[in-house]
Amino acid sequence: MDGARADEAGGRFRVSSALGFLGTLVVVVVGEVDHGTSPQLGETLERAVTSGVGRVLVDLIGVSFCDCSCVNALLAAREIARRNRVVLVCEGLSPCAERVFELTGVGPLLLAA
Repeated sequence: MDGARADEAGGRFRVSSALGFLGTLVVVVVGEVDHGTSPQLGETLERAVTSGVGRVLVDLIGVSFCDCSCVNALLAAREIARRNRVVLVCEGLSPCAERVFELTGVGPLLLAA
């Protein structure tokens, strides 16, 4: 499940996934996540949470920009995960992702406790 594309601003967006420790599926997001790239993020997350694993970890440390469309993709995936009894958590927030999480108040819903 790998994908890359140039976003509208000319930056590079990449999202990839790999099976990690103890069967956790790790989704790594790099670049700018906005209205142009969030659909690809959403599709990757949906595939991840319906793949049969029990836990999906989303690594956002490489995100250089994100807006509410990133948050919406994450929250939609969280709901699908909940329905499938999958734990979805975000870790490794970049400074911009951390700021968006803080402004929107989604931290308690998406960050590991």
